[in-house]
Amino acid sequence: PDPDKGYVYEFTCDGHYRLYTWDGENYQALQEWRASDSILAGANQTNVMGIYMKGTNIRLYANGHKIAEFTDSTYSHGQFGLAIGSVNTHDLSIYVDQVAYWEFNP
Repeated sequence: PDPDKGYVYEFTCDGHYRLYTWDGENYQALQEWRASDSILAGANQTNVMGIYMKGTNIRLYANGHKIAEFTDSTYSHGQFGLAIGSVNTHDLSIYVDQVAYWEFNP
């Protein structure tokens, strides 16, 4: 799979999330920024992000709660990675304790 293409799932520090596809040049939103009470907002918070993908079904999780579900067939396989950035928060510190994945075989 091309590492410059895929699905992107993001959280913000103020408790929002979004999901989009990225083709290497452009993004197509599956979900524009939306607030979720399941995402802990503000300073000194710990959030756990999860995504479940099987076939065309995509489920988004925040801290163990399903917050959205989509059907999309843009990408059927690939890799995953972690990206962290700051646009509006001066002196942002982020700590990643664990990155893991599970493959479920029927």
